[in-house]
Amino acid sequence: MEELPFFNEEFIDMEMDIKSEFIITKVNSIPLANTPFIAPYVPVNLLVCEAAIKFANIQSIDTLVDLGCGDARILAMALESIPSPKHVIGVEYDELLVAHCQAKHPAMEIIHADMFTIDLDSLNASVAILYLLPTGLGKLSTLLFKWLNTHVDRRVITIGYGIPNWIASNTLDVPMSEGGFMGGSENDLQTIFYYTAESCK
Repeated sequence: MEELPFFNEEFIDMEMDIKSEFIITKVNSIPLANTPFIAPYVPVNLLVCEAAIKFANIQSIDTLVDLGCGDARILAMALESIPSPKHVIGVEYDELLVAHCQAKHPAMEIIHADMFTIDLDSLNASVAILYLLPTGLGKLSTLLFKWLNTHVDRRVITIGYGIPNWIASNTLDVPMSEGGFMGGSENDLQTIFYYTAESCK
C-alpha cells in the first residue's frame, strides 16, 4: 500500500474546501507518534463501501454507527441505500474531519469524541461498520464484545481487516475499481468481515 502524504503543521488551520475530494485533516498533518491518533485518515473505496452496507443487511429499523467515521462517506451512502437506516451516527476524534462532516452533512449526527471511550449502548445502535487497522479493532474488541452480547440482533462489519482473535460469521471479498482515490485496481480485493455475538464467544 502506498505511503500516505502528510501535510506540514501550517496547514492545520487552513480553511477546508468541503467540495474537494482531498480533505485537510489534523491526523494526516502530524506524525502519529505520541498522539491519541492510531492511524491516518484514508477514505474507503466507494465500491467497497457500497458492498459493506449491503453485506450488513441494514433495515429501516436499524441505527448505524461508524466509529472513526472520517469523512462520513459510509453513513452518507447508507442513507442513500434502499432500505436505509432510520438513523446514522458518526464518531470522530479529528476536529477538522468533524467540521467537514458537519458542514457537508448538517443533518447527520456527528459526535466529536474518542471512539475508545464511547458508550455504544447509549447510542441505541444496532449496526456498526468500521474501517480501521487491526490495532484499533483490537483496542475496541472489549467494547464491541459487551455491545454485541447485549442484544441478539446487533452486528459488526469491518472493512479490510478482521477483529483480532475473533472468528467472522461470514466474509466477502470485493474487487476495487481503479481510478478512485486510494482505490486500487480491479484485480485488488478487499475483504469485509461480518460479526455477531457468536463470533466473539
